[in-house]
Amino acid sequence: AIIDAFASIFASFERTELVPEEFIERDEAIFVPTCWRGTLPDSDSAIEQRLIAVYTVRDGQVDSIRYFHGMDEAIGAVRAAEGQRSG
Repeated sequence: AIIDAFASIFASFERTELVPEEFIERDEAIFVPTCWRGTLPDSDSAIEQRLIAVYTVRDGQVDSIRYFHGMDEAIGAVRAAEGQRSG
């Protein structure tokens, strides 16, 4: 499902890239501040968006990948999910 969602977005661009800037481990989550860049066809200008990718790991495997606009939002979502599991 994640790949399909990105494929539809990426299809609009001639070039795209996701550039991880840092990896922050916290319990079962890895927070990755990321810069996404895309170039539209027939353009030399890149569009950039910064986002936070959160990888949740269970039993040594990536269980989920979620994207957020900022670190506070990402941390809040992970805490809320942890609270739901524990209680």
